[in-house]
Amino acid sequence: MVSGEACGIASYDQYVLVKDKKMIVLPQLMNVGDADVYYHSEQFVFPNDKDGIPDAFIFKMEEMEKDEKDREKKKNASKTYLWNGDSYRLK
Repeated sequence: MVSGEACGIASYDQYVLVKDKKMIVLPQLMNVGDADVYYHSEQFVFPNDKDGIPDAFIFKMEEMEKDEKDREKKKNASKTYLWNGDSYRLK
């Protein structure tokens, strides 16, 4: 993890799996926010996590931004990556 630890400065998470002495790098995750005005959050849901699915991991993204009238606008997205025990691919 590389942490910005300040408003508007992103933090990054990098997961690396080790299989038979081979390193497998998963997509990098980013999280950033500024006060109560906006945020962007990314995470993985792994098979053993709540809502996880066997032989896959799920990328989840959520964003929130407030407009000038203090109304929240949220966006969500997800991608599923299939895992075959040696590598992953986007479903």
